[in-house]
Amino acid sequence: MADFDPVLFQKTIQDDPVLFLDNVLGGWHWSKQDEIIRAVFKNQRVTVKSCFGVGKTAISARISLAFIIAYRDSIVITTAPTFRQVENVLWREIRQAVKQAKVPLGGKILKTRYEIDERWYMLGLSSDKEENFQGFHATNQLNIADEAGGIKAQSLEALEALMTGKGTKLLYI
Repeated sequence: MADFDPVLFQKTIQDDPVLFLDNVLGGWHWSKQDEIIRAVFKNQRVTVKSCFGVGKTAISARISLAFIIAYRDSIVITTAPTFRQVENVLWREIRQAVKQAKVPLGGKILKTRYEIDERWYMLGLSSDKEENFQGFHATNQLNIADEAGGIKAQSLEALEALMTGKGTKLLYI
């Protein structure tokens, strides 16, 4: 059996993150969710607008995990209109996906934090104060606003301020 090459693994996810969903996270996902994850990896900003109950939060959780695994020393910042939504909706999906992964993803998962290393982590933050988003910068960073329509304009502007480089991405759900 060939040795595992983490750099090749990360490059594979970057090239087609849907393969990560299929082979590592497992679970069911549909074609529109595949379009969303590919769009996030291809574009700097992605906005998804649709009806309720079609799996936007579920795919957001899996996108966050694909991104954090695909880029070493990356940061993923997630938010929603209330901390209750951050912890009990989006991060419940993230925790479930980590727990159900076909292979151990490593790192340590808490209620609203997943840490692989000191400079390689995900956080769930409340959007009630725009200063919650200040100070986060990484070469590769993904910022996710779940239920973005309910987030105050000042907090959305603070998320936009995190868009400091070509490896920084923003997903509005």
